[in-house]
Amino acid sequence: MIRRVLSLLFLAWAIGFLWFVVALPKPAEGEVKTDAVIVVTGGPGRIARGLAVLDRGLAKKMLVSGVDPEVRPQEFAAQFRVSPRTMACCVTLGFAAVDTRSNAAETAKWVAQNEVRSL
Repeated sequence: MIRRVLSLLFLAWAIGFLWFVVALPKPAEGEVKTDAVIVVTGGPGRIARGLAVLDRGLAKKMLVSGVDPEVRPQEFAAQFRVSPRTMACCVTLGFAAVDTRSNAAETAKWVAQNEVRSL
């Protein structure tokens, strides 16, 4: 009897997990315009991808969250070949985040300060 109950519970859990996986949102189709793009540091290619979104006019602003405090904006601009105009108008380097939770807090604060409605 206990084995049947445990088996049913496991089966319910497995079906729930499969439903969760199938229901995950998919990437946006085509090119979607937003107010801003958020780049969380820590993975290769993320910053370049965010800058490409800016360059194509798909977002007006970009926050790079979790930037090492030792990085200077001029160094960032030189490394990623960002023009001074784009750095001044459109790119914000966030130095406050050190983990996922603080990335979220830094992003939420920046979004509110910049009146961003879509990401």
